[in-house]
Amino acid sequence: MTAKPYPTDLTDAEWDLIKDLIPPPKPGGRHRELEMRAVVNALFYVVDGGIKWRMLPHEYPKWQSVYWYFRQWRDSGACKKLRLIWVDGTYRGQLVEWVSQHLRFVLRVTLRPEGAKGFVLLPRRWVVERTLAWLNQSRRLSKDYERLPQSSEAMIYLSMTRLMLRRLAAA
Repeated sequence: MTAKPYPTDLTDAEWDLIKDLIPPPKPGGRHRELEMRAVVNALFYVVDGGIKWRMLPHEYPKWQSVYWYFRQWRDSGACKKLRLIWVDGTYRGQLVEWVSQHLRFVLRVTLRPEGAKGFVLLPRRWVVERTLAWLNQSRRLSKDYERLPQSSEAMIYLSMTRLMLRRLAAA
């Protein structure tokens, strides 16, 4: 009898999209004993369900193992970093230059058209609003549960990875 999958578990099509991106075991160490699909499913369960690591259901690998893989992924820096940030007119001026020099970001200012009155839909404004709405679907991101900013960032990457996998597999 096989266990019924959780709604957060990867489908076969989603797993096919991501399995080659999972880093191989490090050479010279112990052989990997855990099935990586189960680890990824557990990570998605934690992010989507908003649970504590210790409350991970027994169908998944032990929470300590899943958390170990999470820390390895979080600390490795495999993910590309944010480089371009769209901001509204409040952030123009010296801040744009300072940020590019000290933080290696590019702030692209989006301004209202000259002479516009009333509500004007600014370019790229919907991207920010929609992304925040998508992130709110992951309960782990509903509050600041993480002790480290790097953990919060990793949870955001996991949430967006889950969203993209669903869309790519459906296409």
